[in-house]
Amino acid sequence: MPAQAAGQAIPWIDEPAVPPARPLPRPQVAAPVHGHAPACAAKALSVTALWPVQATQDGGILVELRNTGRVACLLAGTPTVAATAPGGARVLASPEALPSLAQPAYTVPGGSVWLRVDAPLACPRDPSGTEHGLRSYHRLVVSLPEGGELEIGGVGLRFPCGMSTTPFYALRPAPSATPDALADLVPRLTLPRRTPAPGTLRYEVTLSNPGSRAVELSPCPVYVESSSIPTKFLYRLNCSQVRSIPAHGEVTYRMEMTIPATAGLGPVRVRWSLVGPGARAAGGRVELG
Repeated sequence: MPAQAAGQAIPWIDEPAVPPARPLPRPQVAAPVHGHAPACAAKALSVTALWPVQATQDGGILVELRNTGRVACLLAGTPTVAATAPGGARVLASPEALPSLAQPAYTVPGGSVWLRVDAPLACPRDPSGTEHGLRSYHRLVVSLPEGGELEIGGVGLRFPCGMSTTPFYALRPAPSATPDALADLVPRLTLPRRTPAPGTLRYEVTLSNPGSRAVELSPCPVYVESSSIPTKFLYRLNCSQVRSIPAHGEVTYRMEMTIPATAGLGPVRVRWSLVGPGARAAGGRVELG
C-alpha cells in the first residue's frame, strides 16, 4: 500500500457513484408460508406504521400492514403503487425483486406484512440527488394483486429518480454477520471560514481509525456530502494511493462540493459520511459570500 506523505492530502476525484444496495430493516421471525391460505382482502389490512428508508441516504418508506381479520391470509406478488398530488402527474412505481431474507407474507390474525416503496435520491442520470423544486407527493394508492385498494397518506415523497416497490413480504431471521469495518472510521471536517457562491467549496476530510486493526478500503467506499442549501452528492473515495487505514492511523482527503447559483448568502451547514451500515458522520459550518 503506498503511504500517504506527511502533511499531504489525497486529491479529490470526480467520480459520481450510485448508492450500494440498501439493507433490509431489522429481521423478525416470520411464520412458515402456507400457500393454501386465502388472499388477504383490503378490508382485513390496516396501515400500522410508516418508517423512513434512511439507509444510504435514500428516500422512500417502509410500510407495515397488519392483518386485522379473523383468519390467516396470504399476500403474494407485487402491488400497483401510485403516488398522487394535487396538480401533479401520477407517478407509478416500477417493480423490484423480492428482497433477500424475505418470503411471501403469510399472516396470522394480528400479524404484520411489509412493503418497501423506494424513491432514490441519486441515480446514474441524476447523481447529485437534487430535490430542489420538485413536487412533494403525500398520498400513495396501493392496489392489491387480488383486488382492492389501500390508501396511505402523509408520505411526503419526491421523485428525482422515479419510484419502485417490492412485493409484499415477511422477513426470515438474518444470519449473523460481521460488522461493517467502515463503521469504525471517524471522519473530521476541515472547512474554510468562507467560500464564494456560486462556486466550489474546497475542504478536507480526515478519516481516523481508533481501532486495533487496519480497515481495508476494498471495495473502494462511496461517500455522501450534503448541505443545508440543499445539495446532496454521492462520490467514490479516491483509493488510488491508500487502500487501507492502519490501526490508530488516519488519512486526509481533499473534497469538493458544487455551490449552485440558487444558493443564497450566509451560513450553511455541511455534512459528510461514508455510505454503509453504522457509518459515522461529521459536520460543520461555512459562510457563503
